Amino acid sequence: SGSVFVTVYGLPWILLLYIPLAFIYYTVQLYYRHTSRDLKRLHALSLSPLYAHFTETLKGLPVIRAMRAVHRFSVRGDSLLEVSQRAQFDIQAASQWLNIRLQLIGIAMLSGVSLLALIQHHFLTIEPGMVGLVISYALTISGYLNNVVGSLTETERELVSVERVHQYLEGAEGEKREGVGAPPYAWPSHGAIRFQGVFLRYQYVPFFG
Repeated sequence: SGSVFVTVYGLPWILLLYIPLAFIYYTVQLYYRHTSRDLKRLHALSLSPLYAHFTETLKGLPVIRAMRAVHRFSVRGDSLLEVSQRAQFDIQAASQWLNIRLQLIGIAMLSGVSLLALIQHHFLTIEPGMVGLVISYALTISGYLNNVVGSLTETERELVSVERVHQYLEGAEGEKREGVGAPPYAWPSHGAIRFQGVFLRYQYVPFFG
């Protein structure tokens, strides 16, 4: 805000340039924030099956080798990893998309300031020292814009994790209301397990692969 105030104080006509650039900046950052949040959500969703498959593979590695299912699990893991990498690549591409547009906004702002400073200096309405001060402060505005958008976007990205935790809690509350996840009071009363009406049968399932 201080840089903008200095440039406006030195070049009042710069407001004619700041107004359309502010509208463009607001539109670009709003579009990027929503897109980045959705891409982060997709990336988080793609990580869950990947981690589950990795854990399942580590725990059942002897069985997988015994059943000769290494290739099937390897192909499945590669497929899940590719989906996760695609989501990560989309996030990086969106970040570069924003970076290019913020740089263009900064270039347009610096060009407008330099042009107005040159015109006013030509008509002797501004001192050379003020011209240098205005241009130096205009150079920092682009960096400030990048930091503001980056902070807002990173905050919304991190809130995706909170959103997923809230979804899990809602699912647990649903099970509790249905009576599935609510054990009796003071359970367990003693360390014993008793099976009633349980029948076990071995079933052979042939596997080819």
